[in-house]
Amino acid sequence: MKRLNKKVSKDHHKYKKIKRFFSLTSSEWESSFFKKKMGLIHTDDAILKASKVDQVIQALKNTIHQGEKEKYNILQLIIDSSLYELMLYILETGFFLVDTQIIFRTEIVKSLLPVESYLTCRAVNDNDLPEIIKLTHDSFTNNPDFYSRYKNLKYFTHSQTKNYYEVRAKNYIYLKNSISTVCEAFNNLLGFTIISPIGSINNMQLYKVILSAVKANYKGKGIYSKLSNYSLNQIPGNTFLLENTTQLNNIPMLKNYLKLNKSLHKIEYICYYQF
Repeated sequence: MKRLNKKVSKDHHKYKKIKRFFSLTSSEWESSFFKKKMGLIHTDDAILKASKVDQVIQALKNTIHQGEKEKYNILQLIIDSSLYELMLYILETGFFLVDTQIIFRTEIVKSLLPVESYLTCRAVNDNDLPEIIKLTHDSFTNNPDFYSRYKNLKYFTHSQTKNYYEVRAKNYIYLKNSISTVCEAFNNLLGFTIISPIGSINNMQLYKVILSAVKANYKGKGIYSKLSNYSLNQIPGNTFLLENTTQLNNIPMLKNYLKLNKSLHKIEYICYYQF
């Protein structure tokens, strides 16, 4: 009996060490939408940085084994770019780098926003939806210059990608407290922006740009800036945080964010493990 208790105690200690690095939960919405069981591996970058590589990798292998045992199809792991050396070992376990994201998080003070004419900007209405969906597909789904893990045919079909972006636009346009704006000229929709609250940090409300697109022949004409400033002025309060996210290889958008003085928050690697 003493040996059994000792073994249980040892296994429990080992389990606690593994849980210190990673925990696995189901991505319910994505699993339901894509008709495959998708899991999210949660971790703490600070703990990973302070730990030995072999311990981290062993814990990750155990998490992969857990995913296999629980019959997941895909596991997703997001790692901060400062852990690029650890990434080399992570890829050796069978994970693939499928995406990158650069997150800008900027404090917005509405009273300091540029004074512009907003005559061509207004809130979205139901009649705008077909044009918004078309522009979404033109800008994301069918745009060869736009890359996303959701367009990777190794994991998702083109039909799934198309449905994903369409549902994403529709869901957030009608989500409570979302700010959905279009820019138009002579009844011609030129672009749209969808901003939604996602939480708060230090008692300051945090909003995120969910989707934003401008028609190709109107890019570079200040439409995005006009849309952005109009939308931000619709948000309650004078001061809040705004999060913008894009891919590392989306150079035009990166230039645009830097031009608009966005504050870089972090860069992340997104990895998939497929069973």
